Amino acid sequence: MALNVQPKNSTYFQKRKIAKPKGNDNIVYGDKVINLKNTRWENWQWIKPTDRKEDAFKYIANGEIGVVTGEFRGANGKGKGEPNIEIAFSTQQGYSYVFLG
Repeated sequence: MALNVQPKNSTYFQKRKIAKPKGNDNIVYGDKVINLKNTRWENWQWIKPTDRKEDAFKYIANGEIGVVTGEFRGANGKGKGEPNIEIAFSTQQGYSYVFLG
């Protein structure tokens, strides 16, 4: 379903509400993921919420489990382009890390 957002026999264009599947595994919004290497987050990389970025760990350990989250666009969404892909890790509640696809 994530690959095909256009309903069968539909004549209208349906705007994509979630990001397209990413990578060879077609990871999509809501999927559970596991981090495969220790990763230190630099100041130029995105952490949300941005106003609390300085309080974040800025570190993701090998084996941490997270859920793919991000911007969801409703029927009246004004965003353009591909929605952001973010991962919220269970060890860092209240924060999500934006990965560039």
